[in-house]
Amino acid sequence: MVKIEEDKCKKKTGITYKKLWIMLIQRDMMKKDLREGCDLSTASMAKLAKGRNINTDILVRICNFLRCDISDICEVILDDDEIGEHISEDV
Repeated sequence: MVKIEEDKCKKKTGITYKKLWIMLIQRDMMKKDLREGCDLSTASMAKLAKGRNINTDILVRICNFLRCDISDICEVILDDDEIGEHISEDV
């Protein structure tokens, strides 16, 4: 039973910040501008670049700086198998 739980944790779910990078390009901004404007550490910038989890406070600072909503800078990536499980459970 523990093995099943471990396998479930390995699914490819997570978060992507692709929308953030696109927004920076559209606004003719560089990552350096974002880092300095939001007072972000280089470690936080590295986490963003790698698609890692970061503190929601950081996301709020980015949204305030860019004057946007959180859904404008990131989105959740769900595992296809997980989505199918939820749909079949609801039916």
